[in-house]
Amino acid sequence: MSEASKESLRGVASALAGYLLWGVLPLFWDRLAHIGPLEIILHRVLWGAIVAWIWTLALRRSSARRVEAAALWPDLRTTVWLSAAGLLVTLNWLAFVFAVTSGRTLDASLGYYMNPLVNVLLGMIFLHERLSRLQWAAVTSAAIGVTFLTVRLGVVPWISLFLAVSFAFYGLLKKRNSLGPIHALAIELTPLAVVTAVLIATNVIQGAGHFALGNPGDSALLLTTGVVTVVPLLLFGYGARRIKLADLGFLQYIAPSIMFVLAITVFGDPLEPDRLIAFAFVWAGLALYSFDAIRRGRKAARAAAT
Repeated sequence: MSEASKESLRGVASALAGYLLWGVLPLFWDRLAHIGPLEIILHRVLWGAIVAWIWTLALRRSSARRVEAAALWPDLRTTVWLSAAGLLVTLNWLAFVFAVTSGRTLDASLGYYMNPLVNVLLGMIFLHERLSRLQWAAVTSAAIGVTFLTVRLGVVPWISLFLAVSFAFYGLLKKRNSLGPIHALAIELTPLAVVTAVLIATNVIQGAGHFALGNPGDSALLLTTGVVTVVPLLLFGYGARRIKLADLGFLQYIAPSIMFVLAITVFGDPLEPDRLIAFAFVWAGLALYSFDAIRRGRKAARAAAT
């Protein structure tokens, strides 16, 4: 096997591991359901920022990275964009943890299934990318599914929509910087981490909350939120640089698929016929989107070969 093939195989394995971890994370957040989503997110932001900075500084110290290391803190414009991205991803985390801890893991799964299609739509609106007919059909199919669910259940699936839209805008903001994913995450979370550190310290002093009080298992799990936030990103970042974008696109369906199975088999979320029909429309949209991506990839490969 050639070195390029080995590198690609390592990339696939790394990205796959990252998506698998993202998929099973609801099991971790469910263990913290008695704490409450807001307190969980306070700790996730603080410890996530600390772990991200530790990793960033470790990379800068390594001899292989010294030459290419960027400035430790970017310019004001980049800082503003990254701070906005940090606020978005924090709100996304809050909605996700709320969904899992309140018995709505299916809604979270639907949201992350919808995310690639929302990305396509935002690319058209903000980056002036032209949508192909299949991409329009894919977005329309997902929209039909959401509309059907809203009409039949009488409630807008706001968790699914918020997760899909907030993460899509997060990705859009991330396009405005050239930093590595962990370095960028460290900067994104730092302003909020200062606030969360004060709030956590205040809770500890006042004897409120769950950290450093009562059950040591809760404190350990809250400390671990930083690791479970950064490790999947590390694996994803390593894999994304080594495999084709089309392959990465297919792997992204692993996480919501695992969430879907966990929601039904472990958490007991009700899968009503109307909800299943809505999922079917979104899945159909993803199938059209994937087919279009494959077709475009093959055309680009043929054009490059001529």
